[in-house]
Amino acid sequence: MVLLLFALFHFPVGAADQAPALAWDSQNNRHLLVYVQQDIGLSPRVYGKWLGCDGSAQGAAFLISDADSMEKRAPFVVFDSVNRRFLIVWEDNHSGLSFDVYARLLDSSGTLGDEIVVSSADRSQRKPKVAFDTANEAYLVVWQDDRSANDVDLYGQRIAADGTIRGLNFPVAEAGGNQANPAVVFDAANRRFLVVWEDSRSGESDLYARHLNADGTPDGSDFVVSSAGDDQIAPCAAYHPRQANVLVAFQTRRLEADVELSVIQTALVGPPCQEGGNGDGASDPGGQGSSGGGGGGGCFITAAGSENVAPRRRGMP
Repeated sequence: MVLLLFALFHFPVGAADQAPALAWDSQNNRHLLVYVQQDIGLSPRVYGKWLGCDGSAQGAAFLISDADSMEKRAPFVVFDSVNRRFLIVWEDNHSGLSFDVYARLLDSSGTLGDEIVVSSADRSQRKPKVAFDTANEAYLVVWQDDRSANDVDLYGQRIAADGTIRGLNFPVAEAGGNQANPAVVFDAANRRFLVVWEDSRSGESDLYARHLNADGTPDGSDFVVSSAGDDQIAPCAAYHPRQANVLVAFQTRRLEADVELSVIQTALVGPPCQEGGNGDGASDPGGQGSSGGGGGGGCFITAAGSENVAPRRRGMP
């Protein structure tokens, strides 16, 4: 018997709460929710809140980003199960001219570290994502980057577990067209990352991916995850520690007459799932639950299905 619990918690502290992201604290059996809160008359800021395993609120919301007057948006968070702390990343209009990528450590006791400037290159750096390498105790942050002034590319940055920046920003994908809106996961079995993104090199939005070694160098060329002829956007990914593969979910959209159809689809990156391997991942060697990338012994891309067909009239939100 499977029991599904749906809970709605409203935190009446802001005029608008949006852009939620979650990470699981396996040491304290609770979630960290990070989100953007925009109070009346103030710019958006990044807040956090502890939630129980059932989603119930534990304590008051707390500020994660600095309390200046500039916009902070698009937060994301990952848990380091080795050192028992989180890294939160977000896009920050700190300069007032363009967005940069910032980050901050938060330990399981609730103590925040100093803000970390991940990237403040020319023009905007936006939509950051982060994964944690448990083998080398380091984070990989990836984001979309406008520094070339021509197309949007993907860049990355390694950060040590203690928050120290390792090396310089480096390109992850810079083909023709735009590479944007990445997702990243860590493959504990093969000790490498998988980055997935929206890619317009063909003239439409396809999904591409690339494996990166622990030091951020490419492990092979980028490859197509989905190019079905329609727009594939908004990828997210989760690693299965027992199967050593990654399930990518994404939105496919197309126009038929004056109706926009939106479908959620999935693709499997890595070895095919073996029978009897659909466990709950309780013994997760990566320590992150939903983090990972790629598989061993070659790369297989399998369209695994679709659901949630949602027709929308063109021009409607």
